Amino acid sequence: MIQQIVAAVREGDDARIHVLLQDFAREADFSAALALRRQLYRDLDADQGPAYPSRS
Repeated sequence: MIQQIVAAVREGDDARIHVLLQDFAREADFSAALALRRQLYRDLDADQGPAYPSRS
């Protein structure tokens, strides 16, 4: 993706640069959302402890 953006900049293709940057931002937002989701579930699991209580 970065290589395509660089190529568009070198060619001076403003329309293509705009589209590529929008796509890049969408992918970055999606990746960030997935990372946040993983972290939230990890924190939730840590707060709740084991699924089954230990028998002591």
